[in-house]
Amino acid sequence: MRLLEAFAASESIVALLHAADGRFRDVNPAFERITGHRRDEVIGKTPMQIGLWHDAEFRAGLWESLRADRRVVDASCQLHTVEGKALPGALH
Repeated sequence: MRLLEAFAASESIVALLHAADGRFRDVNPAFERITGHRRDEVIGKTPMQIGLWHDAEFRAGLWESLRADRRVVDASCQLHTVEGKALPGALH
């Protein structure tokens, strides 16, 4: 079973990114429904490339946390939909 299959029914956004380059490996249906970004359009791209995050400092902080602590817990963020609407959220 693929890891994302465990989250397929989740109402929360789930996205798997490659640790080496930050590119999307997979997303669940809630990601597509909530953000409007289609799976086939995001795989292989970074969140910054698709406009999901607008804040480069936020991205840098995430990667610093991952390098130092090997995890991100409850990081407040704003995700942007295809239409540009900002949605509040928390990353784990």
